[in-house]
Amino acid sequence: IPESELSVAVFLPRCAFEVDRQNILQNPMMNEKEREASLEEVQQSLSHFNAIFDQEEHQKLVDSGHRSMSLRAVQAALLIQLYEDYPIMQMPSTLLRELVELDNLMAAWRYRHSLVVARTIGSKPGTGGSSGALYLRSTAARYRIFKVRCAAGMQRY
Repeated sequence: IPESELSVAVFLPRCAFEVDRQNILQNPMMNEKEREASLEEVQQSLSHFNAIFDQEEHQKLVDSGHRSMSLRAVQAALLIQLYEDYPIMQMPSTLLRELVELDNLMAAWRYRHSLVVARTIGSKPGTGGSSGALYLRSTAARYRIFKVRCAAGMQRY
């Protein structure tokens, strides 16, 4: 992305976040608790947005477990999704969608497998010394590849 376009792509959404913040602060219908919750939500959204362009912010999200992909991978997925209607991006977009679907299917399988194990061995220890069904159930959510939420249709990327 050319530097001039990147500046606009970063500046305009940040302005929108500031407008949202000002609207929340000036809203007479909100009580203090609602105002604080709304401001925190705007701040989190801004942090996630900034992490798309800033390696340090992205690393903070990786360290906290909110992201598992590299910054370049997140940027590439975003680019593919933004331009998915262009012919050159249709195959990458389809591939990305299928990978997200595979991730969802694997998580569903892990969860169903944990239920079968729970019915079979109950609360007994699992193979390899694991906690059995409890361990398997925790892996269903833990080992997702695409953890970043996406607003435009894909459940995760």
